[in-house]
Amino acid sequence: MDTGGISQQFPSNLSAFGFDMKYPIHFASSPGRMDVMGGIADYSGSRVIQMPIESHTSVYIQRKWKTKKVGKGVFAITSISESGQHKKRFVKIPTCTFFVNKPEAALHKYENLNRIFSRMKNWCAYIVGPILICAKENNIQLSTRDNFVIYITSSIPEGKGVSSSAAVEIASSLAFLSLFGHSPSAKKVRKYAPLYSFFAENAIAGVPCGIMDQLACFHGKVKHLTPFTCSLPSVMGKQIGYSKKYLRLWGIDSTVRHFNGGSNYARVRAAAFMGRHIIMKESLLSRTFETLCSMNRVYNSGQVNILHDFIEMNLPEAITGNEFIEIYGIDHGDEITLPISRDSVYYVRASVDLALREDKRARKFEQMLHGDLVQVDGYSLGALMRASHISYSRCSMGSPTTEILIDLLDIPHIFGARISGGGCGGLVICLTNDTKEAEEAVMETVEKFSTLLKMSVGQIRLFKESSDGANISKSFFQFL
Repeated sequence: MDTGGISQQFPSNLSAFGFDMKYPIHFASSPGRMDVMGGIADYSGSRVIQMPIESHTSVYIQRKWKTKKVGKGVFAITSISESGQHKKRFVKIPTCTFFVNKPEAALHKYENLNRIFSRMKNWCAYIVGPILICAKENNIQLSTRDNFVIYITSSIPEGKGVSSSAAVEIASSLAFLSLFGHSPSAKKVRKYAPLYSFFAENAIAGVPCGIMDQLACFHGKVKHLTPFTCSLPSVMGKQIGYSKKYLRLWGIDSTVRHFNGGSNYARVRAAAFMGRHIIMKESLLSRTFETLCSMNRVYNSGQVNILHDFIEMNLPEAITGNEFIEIYGIDHGDEITLPISRDSVYYVRASVDLALREDKRARKFEQMLHGDLVQVDGYSLGALMRASHISYSRCSMGSPTTEILIDLLDIPHIFGARISGGGCGGLVICLTNDTKEAEEAVMETVEKFSTLLKMSVGQIRLFKESSDGANISKSFFQFL
């Protein structure tokens, strides 16, 4: 995260959105991210490898005067998308909405905040949710007389699997925390922004996700890949300068909207937790495991086949929600995907297998990139990406359109490709050398893909540049 100050030219029209230009305005920004390896295994404690994209979300916030009357404060929020979707949104939310025993008392508990936001426009939860969590977790006193003006501008497209939600959560958290100074203790608190943002998406917005996206947006570094283990606390590895290896990563929009709250993602996630719960409940192993992927640390690479044979022999291929509840009870160890649907079928074995193998693949990918050779074996890296894609498909996390794109990318100069992030649409990632021939191969593929979809090439969003992670400025009224 960069804390070096002003990183862009500030909008000259902030007064049009309710800001008082005589008083400080606080700013933070965050990029989106491309999921190179790891993906949906993050909720199982997998190793993941992420790349920040050049598109950013910026949040401007001002805490204005308090109203004279209790209960009359508001959050006035304007959001504008510059990603080609040309969306403008505006909402005023009474501050007292989030307080118990109106007009003056404490903020609601998290479960109540989730119910409150479920009755609003869903995008509000990604902005105000992190702010409320930052306030609650740091004993920041808010009141129903508080007035906040918030302006969001974003070049990150929504529903493309590039973490538009995590970016706005991170930027909102950091902009809000910036209001309360830049002392050493305040800087220490800001390190928790990924955790606050992750919790906001799950507990406030009610959308299941792992912590991968928030960590990637926060810690990203231009022209580097960031590896980390998605545990709490997370374990970040040495960032990898991929351009020094003569490699290039491309993200191609499949045009199919991705949404983590969809039933496939939730079902695969729940099935993975069911698998872990069965292993623990049946005492199938001699020790307990905090996360599913921590099993890989015990069964090292020489024993990986033993572990997967164990899964094959001991875990059901599929189980209905009703069968699981009758045998193991209503709690599978993941609050985010509760309650278990009695009528749904959960493919336990494939979901557990995906998490464990994806963790192994991500670690192998990282190990190869950290090698001494300047030019790594791109085709071996590509093979890991293809294997990852197959695992997604086995868990019904693909889509017909992404399969078409993956097939088109199976050509010379392209080492490999995979569906990324939460799957079910969104972005397809491919790996090439950093050469003119490889770029031409990618562009020709995009042209063929657009023709098949009866779209123009310009309608297929292409992500090919990176940027640094989250940025926070001090108040900047003196720069205006």
